[in-house]
Amino acid sequence: MTRFWRRSSTTVSSRRCRWVLEVKAGRPSERLTSCSFFTAFPDLAPDDEGVAYNDEDDFVVVWGTLRGTSTGEWLGVPPGGGRFSVPFANVVPFSQGLMTGEQIYFDLATLCEQAGIPLSEVRAAAAARASRHSA
Repeated sequence: MTRFWRRSSTTVSSRRCRWVLEVKAGRPSERLTSCSFFTAFPDLAPDDEGVAYNDEDDFVVVWGTLRGTSTGEWLGVPPGGGRFSVPFANVVPFSQGLMTGEQIYFDLATLCEQAGIPLSEVRAAAAARASRHSA
């Protein structure tokens, strides 16, 4: 498999924690996840800095900086009102030309700190949501 990479100085990993938001195509949770994220951060704007993909076109990876402002409720947690800017990586698999899922990696602790959102409340709300969806 041949890969084509465009280099970037962006570091995606974090010393404190990485948040993984996984969306499964074709499930109602995809709409819920996307809607809640864009409701919480309506000005969400990724600044794409690099792209990687393979010859078979079965995945795309995009990385850069994610910016936004906490003005809406997120997972039941009230907005903090602050702006954030965090590195991200987005991995999107494809099958037969269609997107089959998405994983977005970013530093949740830094996002919450910058946006003024209590990290412990977001973690607790995400854990409760995950347990409801796994049942």
